[in-house]
Amino acid sequence: MKPLRLDIKKKLAQRSERVKSVDLHPSEPWILASLYSGSVCIWNYQSQTMVKSFEVTELPVRSSKFIARKQWVVAGADDMYIGVYNYNTMDKVNMFEAHTDYIRCVAVHPTLPYLWDWEKGWMCTQIFEGHSYYVMQVTFDPKDTNTSASASLDRRIKIWNLGSPDPNFTLDAHLKGVNCVEYFTGGDKPYLITGSDDQTAKVWDYQTKSCVQTLEGHTHNVSAVSFHPELPIIITGSEDGTVRIGKDVPVASMDSSGKITWAKHNEIQTVNIKSVGADVEVTDGERLPLAVHVIFTPQMGSIVSEKVHPRIKIFSKTFQEKKSIRPTFSAERIFGGTLLAMCSNDFICFYDWAECRLIRRIDVNVKNVYWADSGDLVAIASDTSFYILKYNRDIVNSTWRLHYCVGGEVTTMFHLDRPMYLLGYLASHSRVYLIDKQFNVIGYTLLLSLIECKTLVMRGDLERASQILPSIPKEHHNSVAHFLESRGMLEDALEVATDPNYRFDLAIQLGRLYVAKAIAVEVKSESKWKQLGELAMSSGKLEMAEECLQYAMDLSGLLLLYSSLGNSKGITELASLAKEQGKNNVAFLCLYL
Repeated sequence: MKPLRLDIKKKLAQRSERVKSVDLHPSEPWILASLYSGSVCIWNYQSQTMVKSFEVTELPVRSSKFIARKQWVVAGADDMYIGVYNYNTMDKVNMFEAHTDYIRCVAVHPTLPYLWDWEKGWMCTQIFEGHSYYVMQVTFDPKDTNTSASASLDRRIKIWNLGSPDPNFTLDAHLKGVNCVEYFTGGDKPYLITGSDDQTAKVWDYQTKSCVQTLEGHTHNVSAVSFHPELPIIITGSEDGTVRIGKDVPVASMDSSGKITWAKHNEIQTVNIKSVGADVEVTDGERLPLAVHVIFTPQMGSIVSEKVHPRIKIFSKTFQEKKSIRPTFSAERIFGGTLLAMCSNDFICFYDWAECRLIRRIDVNVKNVYWADSGDLVAIASDTSFYILKYNRDIVNSTWRLHYCVGGEVTTMFHLDRPMYLLGYLASHSRVYLIDKQFNVIGYTLLLSLIECKTLVMRGDLERASQILPSIPKEHHNSVAHFLESRGMLEDALEVATDPNYRFDLAIQLGRLYVAKAIAVEVKSESKWKQLGELAMSSGKLEMAEECLQYAMDLSGLLLLYSSLGNSKGITELASLAKEQGKNNVAFLCLYL
């Protein structure tokens, strides 16, 4: 798959101090740069030449902006003054003291002369107070220019309205100071993004006032954030020396024929679920082996086939296969322990043994993994360092799930091992399809007849529900039975259930001992014979109890039964059996009696 190309087309350089901010002219091919040396420069990025330069102050200029409608440049510096220059005539329009500390950000209202009104002699029209530490950046909402946002080192983001001195509301979730803030301009989403010294960027929904996503990966303060104006991607810059580009939710859609289209980097790609032939057996939760077609790229690429990774199988101590998993990456090494670990060359993924659910991915090159005897600490060793992590079972047990809802009652279909996003439902396949962030497509079986049957049960129409039941495949009857059990309809659940273990449990709950006995005969389980024998004894069905305890080889239970009944023949036979089985305590008591 082709990565997003980020070639440097132009590189503008001069002997100067650090560049503190840049701004693009809306119509000219100009970049405005604020310099730590105290000047601002305008570069033509087409000719790679400097157009203008203004000496603002001897102190650092931290922010400067174009005001194109006035042909001005406005700059804020550490001398606490704002300087305004005409970039055509090079004249200084004004210079005035604006704050009592360094000016860290200048924002220009898109239409009005705010907040320093140049039409009224550069009068300050409003002051907003509320932050308890330095304000690092301010920005106007492009969708509502009466609204603005501010980011502060007090860890908070405040939303303001022109005309009101108090903030509308405050967003508070960063662990350290907030350096930057920007509104989303690429669509209707009510989003803004912030970057913080806690090394994360956060996407906020300012209508619900909630953080919808935290972006991690930087190893130092996040100093710049931006939404791409057209593509569904986010750009972040950090003091770790990197710029990262990412998107959270895959942009994908599926039509009624099973054709899925998505945007990946600078390409439009498509797959078709119908390309998976009927002879290919795909189980629920397994990635579909789909061939990806590139239908648009700046270079117009061709068909790309995704690599199918090998399956990892888990066996019991008796070498019977218990579980298998096909990871979405090439597993170079695997490690045992409290959790199953699989490693690529760049990261390690931990899975639980029972369900093979992904517990956590950690981006580190792994040489070895060591678990503590307690099972709650793990050391991950690389070539140059090691990490010790704590395994918290309580947190792990809360996981992603795929649900469906019938009449207000939520039923869990499947436990998911990672975040996935709904594509849609194909009735012809009786499957619901999901996609993950890596554009793997996964299908899960969901029968409309099953939903309809449960809906009729909810409405109390058992007659029509029983008419639909034969159209539901036998392997899904247990789902109906569990639904009936949840409604307190144990008799109906027993009649519908097909799994012997589940039917045995229902029969025990209902006290239907003869039904339970027939199931125990079928599955030949000592534990079930023992459970049934104890229940039969407590229910006074002594002949059944004796038979069950004999099948279960529960010699202690037989001793209790025979001694209570004074059954000398039974005790004599039990003594011989106990001696054969090496149960000397039982044999001694039988002979003594």
